[in-house]
Formats: sequence, C-alpha cells, structure tokens
Amino acid sequence: MEQLQNTTNANERNFYQDNRSKGNELKNSDLDQFTAILTATMEIHGHRTSAEAITIWCAALAEYELPDVRAALSAHIKTAGVGRFAPKPADIIGILEEMDGRPGVEASWARLSHAIGDERATLVLTNEERSAFFVADAIADDKIAARMAFKETYAKAVHEARLKNIPVRWSAILGSDPSQRETALLAAVESGQLPTEYIATLLPDREQPLGIMKLLLDSRWSKPGQRV
Repeated sequence: MEQLQNTTNANERNFYQDNRSKGNELKNSDLDQFTAILTATMEIHGHRTSAEAITIWCAALAEYELPDVRAALSAHIKTAGVGRFAPKPADIIGILEEMDGRPGVEASWARLSHAIGDERATLVLTNEERSAFFVADAIADDKIAARMAFKETYAKAVHEARLKNIPVRWSAILGSDPSQRETALLAAVESGQLPTEYIATLLPDREQPLGIMKLLLDSRWSKPGQRV
C-alpha cells in the first residue's frame, strides 16, 4: 500500500494541474480523494496506478461528482463476475449513467418487449423508453426489426438526455385491461416512479369506468386502449 500511495508525487500533481487547465472541473480536494480511492481499488486487483493513468481517469470522470464516482467504484467491486477484474473508466461511466435512474438498453427492452403490439398492457416507462417503444410498436409484426429499432432509438435518446443533463421522468401508457393497469400503476407507486396523487386518478373507477379519461394531466399520458 505504501508503494502505491507513493505514486501520488510531485509529478502526478503536475499532471493534475495540467488536466485542470484543460477543463477538468474536479476540485483539488476531490483529486486527492479520488487518487486515494482509485489507488486502493487498483491495489485490491493487484495493480499499480501511474500518474498518466490517474490523469486519464480524472479527465474521463471530470463531469461526475466524487461521491457518485466512489459509489460506482464500490458497485463495480461488489458486482459478481466483473468485480473480479480491475475497472476501466468506461466500466465506471456505465455504472454512473445507470445511476441517473434510466434503465440500460437491454434491461429496458426485456421489461417492455412483451407489450409490443399488445393493446391490453399498461406500461410505466421513462420518456426515452416511451419514444423508443412507439417506434418499435409501429413495426410490431417484425420482431427483429422492432427490437433493433427500439434499442437504437432508446440508446440515442438516453445519450442526448444525459448530454443535456435532463433528469429522468417516468410516465404511463394505459392499456385496455383494467387488472393489468392497476397492477402496473400500483407497482409504480411502490417503486417511487410515479406519485400517489397522480396514480389515484388513473386507477379504474368501478362506478364510473370512464372517469379516468377526464383526469389525464398532459399529452404525455395516453388514454386506456390507445397508443398515442
């Protein structure tokens, strides 16, 4: 450990300062803490860290907050399979991106693909998933093309949203099956994806089954049995 810590020397600090002059927004205190965290992480995997390597890491992660980077490094170490190997910047960026609440492409498709072409299903999904879902739903007869279109559209939408620092927003597509609708909406409340007050307006009203039609809040919310 002592040898690894000694890699943070005067030369490395020069690298850090050069990196800061090129637009790295990390604070000096963050750089020190990050160096210690990364050094320890690499030591766990039997690797040393050089000044050049730490500079590359700092540049790659400059836009992220130190607590989030620390959490992502910890998550990588704890993840079965990949945690056996030393992390690379792209590994940590991937974890950080999913920390914004947007599901990964594969997870998103796995969760939503069953509803392609199925008017009965109610879905709770992000704005980016919504865009991709309707692209795929329009070509539901071709399962392979639908899957490819969904993944391409979703990945592009997520990338653009993250570049613009747009926070994740969840919404609902209401299907025609009341039981599926209730199950999906209650699960969304439980997971914190949608507020209780809003969901209360969308749950089926047995005395007035069309009552929920009057309570849609904006154009992002579809009517039961319709894809919009």
